[in-house]
Amino acid sequence: MGWEPRTTFEYDSAGRVAASLREVEWDEEQRDLMVALQEFRDTKICPLCGGLKKFCGDSATERLIEPTVVRCYVASRIEAERDKESAENVKVQQPSGRTWGARMKSPI
Repeated sequence: MGWEPRTTFEYDSAGRVAASLREVEWDEEQRDLMVALQEFRDTKICPLCGGLKKFCGDSATERLIEPTVVRCYVASRIEAERDKESAENVKVQQPSGRTWGARMKSPI
């Protein structure tokens, strides 16, 4: 899927591979584009809302925005399990260093 760099081979007089040359995956133009994209994201995009900083940083924007709520059922399930465990273990000291996550259930 996508572009794959090509490899060209040079052969000696006996027909054996003498050298190979692989195309670079990221040429100078592609690297420059990726650096420019990252610079744009770092300087122009708000890390909280993903919008343009000049828009989301303008107090007049507040009148133009109508927040919507979308439920993340994965996060909701994790929170419910965490709350359930906390309620069951109120008297038990929980060790630090625990993290929560989710994985898909096996279809079987």
